[in-house]
Amino acid sequence: MTNDTFGHEAGDALIRAVASRISASLSPDVTFRTGGDEFTTVLQDRNALQDLYRTAQIVLDALSEPVHTAGHTVIPRITIGGAVLAPQESNPETVRRNADFALYHAKETQRGGFVRYWPGLEHAWLCVATRSAT
Repeated sequence: MTNDTFGHEAGDALIRAVASRISASLSPDVTFRTGGDEFTTVLQDRNALQDLYRTAQIVLDALSEPVHTAGHTVIPRITIGGAVLAPQESNPETVRRNADFALYHAKETQRGGFVRYWPGLEHAWLCVATRSAT
């Protein structure tokens, strides 16, 4: 939307600013841009993992300040989905998939907030997405 309104230069600068703020707020954990306007952070800090709601709030707070770019002021809005690799789980792909389900559910139900994955969420998300499509 920023690209359409203010141009690609402003959109690219906004993405860089958001990436920098997420990365700084969750350091030393590493943040990756996984596509378009989506980012993934692999949390390893025990405190961050034990309270994902607090960790998500740290990121939301880091992005609450406006970004000044290309002569425009933009207040970034983000939606966060999160998941933790369960002790009995050995496949990191599962936690990525679960985080995706949480993100999609958050985008449908809590834009601008955080949803943590829980078992069965993928079914709840599909129900919400189906209702939204009709």
